[in-house]
Amino acid sequence: NRIEETIFTKYNNIFEIQEEILKGKTCIPSAIRGNANEKWKMQQVFLFDFDNKKDGINLTCNDKEYVTEEQILNYCEQQKILPTFIYNTFSNTEITHKFRLVYVFEDPILKLSYAQKIIMTLLEKLKSFNPDLSKKNVSDMFFGGNQIYYSSENFYRIEVQ
Repeated sequence: NRIEETIFTKYNNIFEIQEEILKGKTCIPSAIRGNANEKWKMQQVFLFDFDNKKDGINLTCNDKEYVTEEQILNYCEQQKILPTFIYNTFSNTEITHKFRLVYVFEDPILKLSYAQKIIMTLLEKLKSFNPDLSKKNVSDMFFGGNQIYYSSENFYRIEVQ
């Protein structure tokens, strides 16, 4: 599962992306070559990491700030920001849930500033669930997982005013 720096993969549908995640493939959701700020091309998929940690300390199901996939899914539904899918990471356990929310846009985002704004806006909306704030760059890598927890046909569109 080595990452080839020069390979970009185009997928025909969301299920192909999910299959690759379940094979354990690592992804960088943006199309970049080299320095992200200089060589960023586009991004259509955005991932957000939840590992039930706060200030570097693992939370357990007894902690008030512990979050499950179901809790965050309910919140996202109330806020009208349902992800396209959620997958469990390889380090997910029944004691400590670890998962990623994945948002897919209908069309690629072609402006770096818009992609960065999408990331920061969603991190802000999800901040009460302690997302991994180290994963806020367009060049971040995300490891695969072992289960698709939730899947939908929610695709987003950016409207510029």
